[in-house]
Amino acid sequence: MPERSAGRHRRSGRRRERARARAPRLAVLLSLCAAACGNADTLPPNDPNATFVTILNYQFSPPNLSVPPGGTVVVWSDETQPLVHELTSASGMNTFTHGSVAGVDFDTGPLSPNDRRNITIPAGTPIGTVVPFFCLLHGSVDNQGMEGTITVVAPP
Repeated sequence: MPERSAGRHRRSGRRRERARARAPRLAVLLSLCAAACGNADTLPPNDPNATFVTILNYQFSPPNLSVPPGGTVVVWSDETQPLVHELTSASGMNTFTHGSVAGVDFDTGPLSPNDRRNITIPAGTPIGTVVPFFCLLHGSVDNQGMEGTITVVAPP
């Protein structure tokens, strides 16, 4: 009897090892499925003018973007904690209230971890326009990085 139970423990140990080895592959598969199941508004566009900004640890990265008129900004929350953020345009630097500059006005709405939203800069926006943005829910969090700018530049 003791030999038999020792063999049974060895087999269950091997099963655990195989399950651990499969876990990373399963995680990748699940994340690919989740990305494929999102709606079209949350996926990055197939646009050569797309610029990406990531939200992580109460910071926008990069905080200052250069985007041509008609260009798209893809905002992605890469938070690992259940934090919600909201990227919003402001009418002036350090105002931390929703507003617009030269007709550029946007608000992503609440972004939970792994959410993505697209912002399109209007095609008629003058080159050189600077649009401040901030997290509507967190302001600048003691100047920790929850603010930035979009500068409208000539197309490449």
